[in-house]
Amino acid sequence: MSGQQFLDVAKKLVSMRTEAALRTAIGRGYYAAFNCSVQFLMDLGFSMSQAASDHEKVYYDLKKLWYWRNGGNCQNFVSFTSSSERG
Repeated sequence: MSGQQFLDVAKKLVSMRTEAALRTAIGRGYYAAFNCSVQFLMDLGFSMSQAASDHEKVYYDLKKLWYWRNGGNCQNFVSFTSSSERG
C-alpha cells in the first residue's frame, strides 16, 4: 500500500469521531508517513530491506539527511556528489 492510501483511510477514520476510530487513525497516519518516507529515501538512493528494521533505518536515514542539511547550509565539509555516504 502507498502512503497516500494509508492517509486516505486515516482521514475516513478521523471523520467517524469515535475513540476507537481516532486511535486507529493514529496508526494509519504513522504508516502513511512511514511509507512516504521510505519512498522518499529510496528515490534519493538509500536502500531498504523491506523488513521490520526499516522503521529504525528510516529514522536514522532521515536524521542523516538532517545532519547533511545542517552541514550543507552552514559548512562546506559535506559532499553531495559522493554516493559513498549513503546507506
